Amino acid sequence: MKGIQPADAENRYLLVPHLFGPGGYWNELNWQKAFETGMKSVNLPYSGKFAWTQTEMYWGLHHEVMPKNMALSCVQCHDSLKGEKTCNRCHQDSRNVNFKELAHKGTDFSFMADQGRDVSALVGTTDYIDFKSLGYKGDPIVYGGRFKQLPLGQGNVE
Repeated sequence: MKGIQPADAENRYLLVPHLFGPGGYWNELNWQKAFETGMKSVNLPYSGKFAWTQTEMYWGLHHEVMPKNMALSCVQCHDSLKGEKTCNRCHQDSRNVNFKELAHKGTDFSFMADQGRDVSALVGTTDYIDFKSLGYKGDPIVYGGRFKQLPLGQGNVE
């Protein structure tokens, strides 16, 4: 993600602005005051001089993803795979992947339940994804979707 962020021109680090509420930038439209208040809140010195700097941030693709041993199986999202013996209708063939085990393994919701989440409606069900509400005719495995082939362990999807 590319952006432009405020930085302390003398201390040479990004600034934390106070944005909302009393004294916040969106109430006062005063960057200087927003930086002074914001930097006090994080206990970092502010030189009183700021500059805008271009930044790049790299985000991991693991946000909201369960640990491997708790991940949903293929058939829990794609009910159409229940009778399949392999996943290579969508994924490239890979000799070191047991597709049948991967597709039908199920998941253990005990971790989520232990965290106080009500997962009782998810246990034993399929079709977690409402593909029609996402703009597909139905399950992309049957009707086609954004991808031509989904590789396992390879990054060449469109």
